[in-house]
Amino acid sequence: MKLFNVKSNNETVTIKKTFVCCLIAIVLGCFFLACRSNRSTDNSNTRDIIDMKGRTVTIPKTVNKVFMDWAQGTLHMMTLGALDKVLAVRTAFEGEIFYWARTVYPNFDIVPKDDAPFTNIEALLGYTPDLVFTLDENDAKNYESVGIPAVVVTFNDYDQFKQAMGIIGEVLGGEYAAKATMFTDFFNMNIKLVTERLSDVKDTDRKLVHYVRGNANSAFITHGYDQIESTWVELAGGRYAAHEFMGRAIELSVEKLLELDPDIIVVGGHQQAASFKLLMNDTNLSGMRAIQNGYVYRIPQGIFPWSEMGPEASMQMVWAAKTLFPDRFKDIDIAKMAKKFYRDFLGADVSDEIIAQMQAGKLTPTGD
Repeated sequence: MKLFNVKSNNETVTIKKTFVCCLIAIVLGCFFLACRSNRSTDNSNTRDIIDMKGRTVTIPKTVNKVFMDWAQGTLHMMTLGALDKVLAVRTAFEGEIFYWARTVYPNFDIVPKDDAPFTNIEALLGYTPDLVFTLDENDAKNYESVGIPAVVVTFNDYDQFKQAMGIIGEVLGGEYAAKATMFTDFFNMNIKLVTERLSDVKDTDRKLVHYVRGNANSAFITHGYDQIESTWVELAGGRYAAHEFMGRAIELSVEKLLELDPDIIVVGGHQQAASFKLLMNDTNLSGMRAIQNGYVYRIPQGIFPWSEMGPEASMQMVWAAKTLFPDRFKDIDIAKMAKKFYRDFLGADVSDEIIAQMQAGKLTPTGD
């Protein structure tokens, strides 16, 4: 059977040329498609994200091995259910201050305890991390100089804290991004709760609140007005006693604390037990209103102290508001809120007994 009805040699030549040109075009087209496909495959192995310093960071599309170069970062990963992606934590996690973190998080011991990668870049490289989360832009540049992508997250206030959690979720992707959004929604819901319920509180009804930062040797350490403690005090309807100071770890004199004479004293941090005892046993302070009226409270402990920039910061303003205005928050059960938090975010069913110990500000069940 003839494919072409050829009438002359010229026509035959024309048909052959056309056929050859078409064949070449098809071959070249397949070649370019193959090249384009290869480039697409290469590009699909990475993606770009913007960190909290506005830096564009190219990271693996799938992130499985993460190094958090500060302790609280590990707690962020726990909150997103991603502890299995953490390469190592400091040996400090074996100590008393992280007792509750080890207790409430399932299989916490899956993470190696190793101080070396925190100070030795060769040791870190031995873990072959997909990327590093860091608080410092200069540190990020050092990591990147040896080929490790570094994402900067930093936070000095609640908005930045939520943004940091969102970026960590974005980097991890999928279910972790969804949980980061869930965390932000929970945080915002609690801020809205206390803000709305206290919106009509008069300035004259706002109690003066003094924050004591736990210290083994002093009951006089506080943080200044530019720190996060003033934020949750004011959200909770209080006035921050140390409003005239700025910075962290400011030691007041006895005379200054007596001059402030707050309505309420709250004691936080990992060493709050020591400060609480010193405060209550100091005869120089026994005449203060808060001590005489029994309004000295220990802030709950958790995987991190609630008053600081850890995951439970999302509940601290509710605890503080209920402490300052119990009648306005009768329907809010802080213990139940905490229990649900650990179940929803850490996947841990924490017993009522342990929740009560954490709410009492205890570092361990048998400790102060």
